Amino acid sequence: MDDLLSVPMGSRLVEPAVFREMLDVLLFWANVGVDVFRLDSAPYLCKRQGTASRNLPETHRLVAALRAGLDAVAPGVALLAEAIEQTREVLPYLEPADGSRACQIAYHNGAMAALWTALATGDAAPLVTVLDRTRLTRPDTAWLTYLRCHDDIIWTALRGIVPEAVLRGCSAFFAGEGSYAQGRSFQARADAPVATVGMLASLLGGEGEATLARYRLMLGVLLALPGMPMLYMGDEIGLPNDDEGAAALDARWLHRPAMDWIRAEAAAGDAGPGAPFLRITRALLAARAGSPAFAAAAPARAEVTADGVLVIDRGEVVVFANFHDIARPIDRGGDRTDMLTGAPAGETIPGYGLLWLARD
Repeated sequence: MDDLLSVPMGSRLVEPAVFREMLDVLLFWANVGVDVFRLDSAPYLCKRQGTASRNLPETHRLVAALRAGLDAVAPGVALLAEAIEQTREVLPYLEPADGSRACQIAYHNGAMAALWTALATGDAAPLVTVLDRTRLTRPDTAWLTYLRCHDDIIWTALRGIVPEAVLRGCSAFFAGEGSYAQGRSFQARADAPVATVGMLASLLGGEGEATLARYRLMLGVLLALPGMPMLYMGDEIGLPNDDEGAAALDARWLHRPAMDWIRAEAAAGDAGPGAPFLRITRALLAARAGSPAFAAAAPARAEVTADGVLVIDRGEVVVFANFHDIARPIDRGGDRTDMLTGAPAGETIPGYGLLWLARD
């Protein structure tokens, strides 16, 4: 494995002894029973003076070496790459061009940012582009898809796909500039759109029927995407921003609240402000679990209709999603029933509407 890390004398960035100690820690916890290790800020694992120390070739060699060490002793243990980069720079952490093994899972930050872009603009075409560019070919790799996590929405993940002016507009939109959103601006380089922070419910408007419709839409699309969906703690009960304490000094704590167990217990009993969110969450998860169309190996193809409706074809189920706030026409392909409601599908989909139509 030292050979995987070898670079010309004088420029070695990883000492073999340090690497062996890192691997020893991984193997210790794998022996305890840990199934997945998250590589935090994976693009920065190696540093080289005079560079941005980001996505270096040495970094990919280090990941490959960690994978090789685990394969020798604990091949069933997975590595999760936190590589919040543009799509083309994330793919090598999952499927290196040389065919070697690296991480098995990676955060799909491009799809996450594209979902929020679709909600702000009504245009889901960037999401389709991202999905087309991130098709995985190996049976042992998968995207971790999500709507929010403990970090910010970094709009530069969509550079080259979405115009810069649109990304800056999305940043302003979710910071509450003339919109329903209750997020905040966080940080960015001078040449980049400012990142956005906030809990899922707050970014969607806080509360009310429109917020719940947007929540159902976003979660329903997330669960229809290829990959492993993840829901951040508290989002399933509509936990709002934590505006007190550390968030006053550092905005990243806005969406890192202590779990409100009283709210959670009330929601579990179908009471309190979290109950409507939890009802939607449970209904969507149950529908997904009951359909083989959403299995990892099931086909997935996305497109946007001429009327601006996102369509995700999962074989036996076709998902329609309307990111506009007004109704749009759809071609449902004959008489279909919405598996989420049991009602026949009409010829239109309402504003912020979601349909999961099972094929006959």
